[in-house]
Amino acid sequence: FHLTHGFWSMWQSCGWNNQIWLPRLKKIACWWTSIVIGLFTIQAVVFTVRANQNYYLTNEDLRVQYLEEVLSPLSKLGAPESQIHMMASLPVDQLKMQFNVQELEQAAAFYGNDPEFIERLEIFKRIAAFVDFLGKSEPENTPEPGTPSLPSEQNN
Repeated sequence: FHLTHGFWSMWQSCGWNNQIWLPRLKKIACWWTSIVIGLFTIQAVVFTVRANQNYYLTNEDLRVQYLEEVLSPLSKLGAPESQIHMMASLPVDQLKMQFNVQELEQAAAFYGNDPEFIERLEIFKRIAAFVDFLGKSEPENTPEPGTPSLPSEQNN
C-alpha cells in the first residue's frame, strides 16, 4: 500500500492530479508495486535455494572474496595488498599452516606484555577460525552421480 501511494502521489505532486491521469497512475502504481515485490521475493527464494545447496561456501570465487575480506586486517600490520590477494588464493590447508595459532600462543608467553603482539594474536585467531570454517566446507572433488569417470580413475 505504501509503495503504491508513493508512486502515484509523486506524479500528483508534479501536477498530474486531474480526473484523467489520477486513475491511470493508481493502476500503474499497482502494477509497479507488484513487480517490485515480486522481484524482491524471487531474490529471496534464489538466495535461500543457493544457500541450501552450499553455493556460497563452495563457489571458488566467493571463497577467495571471503578470504580477502578476512585477511584484510593484515594490511594494518603492514602486509601489502598483493600478498593478501596471493594468500587468499592459497588452498585452505596451506593457509592453516600460515596461521598456526598454537605456535603464536606459545610465542605469547614471551611477548605477553606487548599490547601490539596481543592485538596481532587476536587478528590471527580470527583468521584461523575462519580458515578452519572454510576447510570444513571445502568443496569435494568427487564427481556428481552419473558423471562418467576418467579412464585413469577407473584403473585405480
